[in-house]
Amino acid sequence: MKKEIQDAIEKAVAGFEARIAEQRRAHERQVIEQHKFEAEWRRVRDDVVVPALRQVRDLLVPTGWNCEVRISDKNHEVRLLIYRDKMVTATGRPYVGFEPGTNLVKVCITTQGSGGEESQFPLSQIDEDFVQTCASKFFERLASEQQGEIH
Repeated sequence: MKKEIQDAIEKAVAGFEARIAEQRRAHERQVIEQHKFEAEWRRVRDDVVVPALRQVRDLLVPTGWNCEVRISDKNHEVRLLIYRDKMVTATGRPYVGFEPGTNLVKVCITTQGSGGEESQFPLSQIDEDFVQTCASKFFERLASEQQGEIH
């Protein structure tokens, strides 16, 4: 085999191996970053989100609303369910939920009139005021959908 042909093949192999190695390193960095994000999310969930939602719950329960704060260890989600009587959505009780996405926190609102609106926010934005604002907007929408409906 001519030297230049052999060199071209060897160069192509080396280039391929270098790209594969870089892809592996990039993937490993992404996995490490996602694990770090999820660990930080669990801390924020437990120290910020859950207590903030419990404050909303404690404000609504005395007014006759059923409220539950549910924490899922499976997907690290936390939900605030708010309902009266037979209020249900296609997937269960109305709720506002917070869960980790890919380096962002997903906020999902599901009411009887809304099948699951989802927005994403940076973890740095998730504080008590943010969580309670989301819960307040969710409750305002839920309560306004029920005007005139008595069960």
